[in-house]
Amino acid sequence: MFVTIAFGILLLIAFLAFRDRIKYPRFTIKNYKKMLQKAAQFCAWGNWEEAEKELLPLFVIQEAQKEATLLYSQVLRGTKRFEEALDFLMKASRDCPEELLFRLEEGKILLELERPLEAIEAFKVCAPILHSPSDLLEFAMAYFQTGKAEKAWGLIEPLIPHSQEGRLLALGGDCLFEKKKFQEAIHLYQLAIERGWKTQPLLTQLGHAFRKQGNLSMAEKTFRQILEKDPSDLHATLGLGACMQERGFYHKCLLFYQSSKAWEKKDARLLRQAAICAMISKRYAFAIPYFIEVIHQQGATAQLLFYLGYCYEGRLKWQEAEQTYLRLTREFPSEANGYRALAWLFGVGLSTVQSVDEGMRNANLALKLLPDQISWEILSACEARRGCFQRAHQIQEYLATLDQDKETLARRKQAMRSLRKQRPLDDQLVGRAQVA
Repeated sequence: MFVTIAFGILLLIAFLAFRDRIKYPRFTIKNYKKMLQKAAQFCAWGNWEEAEKELLPLFVIQEAQKEATLLYSQVLRGTKRFEEALDFLMKASRDCPEELLFRLEEGKILLELERPLEAIEAFKVCAPILHSPSDLLEFAMAYFQTGKAEKAWGLIEPLIPHSQEGRLLALGGDCLFEKKKFQEAIHLYQLAIERGWKTQPLLTQLGHAFRKQGNLSMAEKTFRQILEKDPSDLHATLGLGACMQERGFYHKCLLFYQSSKAWEKKDARLLRQAAICAMISKRYAFAIPYFIEVIHQQGATAQLLFYLGYCYEGRLKWQEAEQTYLRLTREFPSEANGYRALAWLFGVGLSTVQSVDEGMRNANLALKLLPDQISWEILSACEARRGCFQRAHQIQEYLATLDQDKETLARRKQAMRSLRKQRPLDDQLVGRAQVA
């Protein structure tokens, strides 16, 4: 009985071996190298499906496992199965810690997963084998994405003079842009375009490089070129708007933003710039809801709250302005502008909630945090509001010795005349423009 069972098992093993040989007729030690070469060729062509078919049978051959693992990780990366590729490679690295090629491929996948800090650590481990321009480019990109443009530039600078790789030249341009070498950045961006790397992000950076250099005409031309192909491109819209703002065309820029295709996205970055243009061009009815939406999307900042309060002032909505400034002082107690704006409202008689003590406290805090002429002027208004006209006049006399332009000096003299008559100062003598 035992002999019969044993014979049956042997027959089953023989059958399975024969079946596998029929299924994979090339599955021999003699031919596995040809299969690897074919898979590598498919990877080089980007024919990932055929490469995968060639590779899967090879994992049972011990001699082929390392090369098959490396090629298969490239297949997973090429087909954008990044998480699967990372898990696969990390296991392979644990099994073969001496195999630096696995770590190199792991670094590339981490970069694809937008984990550049981890990618840098992987690239550092395999630094001894980082020689090819493509590998150095990946390493440099990881550094650049972590804000280390100088280190990125150090890796690729020797490659730039002889490179025909548009992507590498574009990264070089980005590094020089961060180093504020805009003319040199423009040169590399243009070379990258000549080498076929004409992407929208590159054109956007080229436009900004022209703008930073002061060549607004070329900047506008570049941004318009992007918008002709993609009218909804947010970055190009913002870039063209920035050129208009630098020319001082704030109302024109506001209209451009509002009529752009990108406006439909209600992106906070676009809304913020539109709100600033509306504020500067005194279109406060637009600025207020835009600032409110930006705060809703991104959260409050001291600057956004100050701008919003100032726009409420522009609409003569004193209560809303005061509540906004109170929020500014609560959430950002080290910022002077909130206290200064509240003190101004109290000093010129427009406060709706502040007591005398609160008004004076805000004026003194503003002066402590930002001891300039404006803070002194507001303190003078607050002193007059609480009835200390002599003290208020002394401050104005001191400020008059510092005034440079005739308009400010004339306003100062008028304020002192009012104080001598023991009259508080109003918003015409301590104007909103002085606060903003």
